[in-house]
Amino acid sequence: MKALKIIGIAIGVIILLLLVVGLTSPGAGNIDRSITVDASPQQVYAEVNSFGDLNQWSPWFTIDPETVYSYEGPESGVGAKMSWKSDHPDVGSGSQWIIESTPNESVTVQLDFGFQGGYFADFFIKEVADGTQLTWSYRYENLNLVSSLFARIFSAEEMVATNYETGLKQFKEYIESKPKNAMEVVTVEPITYLGLTREMESPSSEEIGSAMAELYGQLMQFIQNESLEMQGMPLTEYTSLQAESLGIRCGLPVSADTEITDGNIQIYSTHAGQAVKAVHKGDYKLLSATYTKIEDFMEEKQLEASGNPYEVYITDPGEVADTAEWVTHVFFPIAQK
Repeated sequence: MKALKIIGIAIGVIILLLLVVGLTSPGAGNIDRSITVDASPQQVYAEVNSFGDLNQWSPWFTIDPETVYSYEGPESGVGAKMSWKSDHPDVGSGSQWIIESTPNESVTVQLDFGFQGGYFADFFIKEVADGTQLTWSYRYENLNLVSSLFARIFSAEEMVATNYETGLKQFKEYIESKPKNAMEVVTVEPITYLGLTREMESPSSEEIGSAMAELYGQLMQFIQNESLEMQGMPLTEYTSLQAESLGIRCGLPVSADTEITDGNIQIYSTHAGQAVKAVHKGDYKLLSATYTKIEDFMEEKQLEASGNPYEVYITDPGEVADTAEWVTHVFFPIAQK
């Protein structure tokens, strides 16, 4: 009886200690880890805004490649969902889905492990001198006593931090191994287009966007009224790229023999000859980074600018809502070598 009494007291003490640990464990918390990768913000965003290629770098897929996955909702963005089932104790079963997504800036994922409480993963994207900094954050909130006790005993935050560090290293290896958009010198043929020009003093990105929308609206209306047929994708030619001023000429390609009588809309042609070509993938707001890379390339190759640079918008935003998937071809004319 004495032994049973001692065992009973010991069990009581253990339970009391566990309760104390559970009551003193926080019901909320977070950890985060960061890494810098040699890729553009739009490339990084495209990867973390979808679960399609997650297992190319996920630390949990490495732990148990036999995990069974299922997918629901859209391929990317808010509503995209992935569920998993594994017999491995370090993977388990659960689901995750994207609840917030800001193009080329951040993605928030909610997770369900079958425990009480709210669990979230955030990806924060920031362009830096060496490429793009990706911060992966894990946070939890509203944990009850049992969940808090479980997290404390099994050092959940420490386990997640270790896996995040592994995952980020694998993400860096994966995205840097993917083919990069090549920058090259090409010979271009002139593009004949209907154009409208606008000069602006120190415009903001919003003012530029508003002006372009207005000019393209007028051009589209003219095309329809005159029953003309477009011969390619819309383009913008820059008549001036100064620190204090910007000259843009929005254009719609037409056949070379097109004749018009409108006083405002004129026929123009882009540069013919050699040009540096770059492929930009992502939001138009990030085009400045592509121009910086073109300038660096031209300086390295000792190329001399000659003529107006222009952009051809390969993707129709009306058909593709995800800005990370927008493709723009940028041409910067150079002197013949």
